[in-house]
Amino acid sequence: MKAILPFVLVIAVSVSAHAQGHRIETETREVDYYASVTDLAAGPILWDEAPTSPDEEGHRFRAAVVTSEIYDAVYIERVTYGMEGCCVRIASARRLDMTGLADAFELRGEVSGVSDLHWAEPDVLEFSLAGRRFRVEDLGSTEVLVREV
Repeated sequence: MKAILPFVLVIAVSVSAHAQGHRIETETREVDYYASVTDLAAGPILWDEAPTSPDEEGHRFRAAVVTSEIYDAVYIERVTYGMEGCCVRIASARRLDMTGLADAFELRGEVSGVSDLHWAEPDVLEFSLAGRRFRVEDLGSTEVLVREV
């Protein structure tokens, strides 16, 4: 029993660390990556109740998975909409630091195989990677919160 206790404690600490989530940086990018998009998922449009500009009455987040050779990158875009859905434009695009994510969650091997993009909420993205499921929150921020679910 005494020999098993340290092993159980290591597992409990590891599970607890993953449940807390990790802050992962994003980097501002120009939108020049569409030639290599392998998956694209858009969340629902959120319409502003009191828009301050006719050029921006609503917005949604999109996630683009871009594959270069064998490596995947995930771009989080904020897309704005004008009156009655006109004037669509990409207001911002940020690249999720996949190396930081892999390090934070102790993923081994190449960062590839991002799949099953799903919008849990209008501003919360979920995806699968390396047989595990991740939830990305705070999409409008320079640092997103990533949790394993």
